[in-house]
Amino acid sequence: MTGPKAQDADRWETSLLALILAAAGAFRLAQLDGLPPFIDETSALVLTLDYQNWDVWSRLLHGKLLGYLWFKPIFLLAWDPLYAARLFSALTGVLSVLLLHRLLLGLVSRTAALLGAAFFAFMPLVVFHDRLALFDGFVMAGLTAALLLYLHAGKDRPLTLLAAGFLFGIAVFTKGYALLAVLVWLPVLRRRSGSTSRALLIVGLGFLTCIVIMSLFLAVQLREGVQNLEGALNAPHEFLAPDLSAAQRASLALDQLGQVFGYLHGYGGWAFLPLILLTALLPGSRWKLRLQLLAAWLLFSVILCVAFRFLFSRYLLLSLPALALLVALAFDDCLEKLRPGERRASNTWLPMTVFSLLAICGAQFVYRDTLIAAQMLDRVLPARDAYQYAWGGPSGFGLPKIADQLKKLDLTDDRKVICVTRGMGTGTHGAATLPLLLRHTPIRFVHVWLESEEDIQVVRDLPKSSRVVFFVDEPGVPNDRVLSRLEGQSKLLFEITGTPGRPDYRLVELVR
Repeated sequence: MTGPKAQDADRWETSLLALILAAAGAFRLAQLDGLPPFIDETSALVLTLDYQNWDVWSRLLHGKLLGYLWFKPIFLLAWDPLYAARLFSALTGVLSVLLLHRLLLGLVSRTAALLGAAFFAFMPLVVFHDRLALFDGFVMAGLTAALLLYLHAGKDRPLTLLAAGFLFGIAVFTKGYALLAVLVWLPVLRRRSGSTSRALLIVGLGFLTCIVIMSLFLAVQLREGVQNLEGALNAPHEFLAPDLSAAQRASLALDQLGQVFGYLHGYGGWAFLPLILLTALLPGSRWKLRLQLLAAWLLFSVILCVAFRFLFSRYLLLSLPALALLVALAFDDCLEKLRPGERRASNTWLPMTVFSLLAICGAQFVYRDTLIAAQMLDRVLPARDAYQYAWGGPSGFGLPKIADQLKKLDLTDDRKVICVTRGMGTGTHGAATLPLLLRHTPIRFVHVWLESEEDIQVVRDLPKSSRVVFFVDEPGVPNDRVLSRLEGQSKLLFEITGTPGRPDYRLVELVR
């Protein structure tokens, strides 16, 4: 169709897409600094500078080779690295919506592509995690871009296919489980026109090129990390649970599969799962493709549940664009059923049911997104994620107050403030979150376990003229025995009382 009507349709489509992107951006950008830092966020930011010291074997077996480097320029240049990294993640989320819309245009009608993009843009599970400084959003954008290049590349565009393979490699190097995303899109990948074998060969060449370049880039760290290989080999036991028996693994997988549906229901509302099921089973011209998409998504979820010891809701993000395609395909089939014809009357109830569920689901999405943007997370997050992000030990609950108290100590005392935290590396709030929150203050941090004589001596050797304060995140540390060895007494300065499942936080001064 050409002429004024086609131009009007293009303008309406562009306007609606711009509205979707603007709303998606608004939900992702509002009050980005409202949620206290989650431990994985601060660890990722601190590791950008500690990248050389965390050997490549550990990164490889944790499935994260390049992830931490995404944040390095942000950490070095931004005054507030946490906010800047969250901003980067949120804008990447908006980019993913745009990429998905472009991808859907080659698979469904224009109207359905807009609907699918909006469905994905406003999924509360996606919106919430796009607001965090995590790598999953970058992986999702890279995979969507790779799929777009692969599906839209013609026979005479080998460079596009090469770029698709390279982008896929970048996504896998960022987080290793991106490999599983191929399973979700298999029903679509099989339908690519042209010489599939030749296209896959070029994509594989692009992927191999990425591996070679990344291997050269990481060669120095690889050589330095050989000494720590034995310790790094413990990573699979922590994440993949190879030590479980078949019965234990089956029980764990069933429990985590229940968690998958709990996450989707908890974030999406009661209409989400019935909508997905109905859009997969709805009779229509693309019924087989929709059913295959649902089966591929279930396979992806089952493999996640079987493979990982812990299943976090963010692991599902890579599969959600495929669910948006599923809804868009069903929407097209519903429109087809409502076209004038002999069988229209008998088939009307199914499309109308889909449209009703879509409307309810959309309303629930927008309502929950509004709560997320307003930081009213207790009314949105499922219980496990509320523990992770809002009030539990991994969350940053209470830590800004601890940081404020340390700032006050530094401002009101001429002595040098030294904060001693228990733990090493970057997996604790004392070693990651507090140093990040206080990076623009002269407060010095010392990270020890307080278990060996060497640790005790480190604290003993701290200048007598300084003010030594312990950040305590578990009861009884430092205990009387440790204090006697430190030749001092304890004085409670500040306390945040926890709840069941979350530790108390205390600032305890060592009086010498």
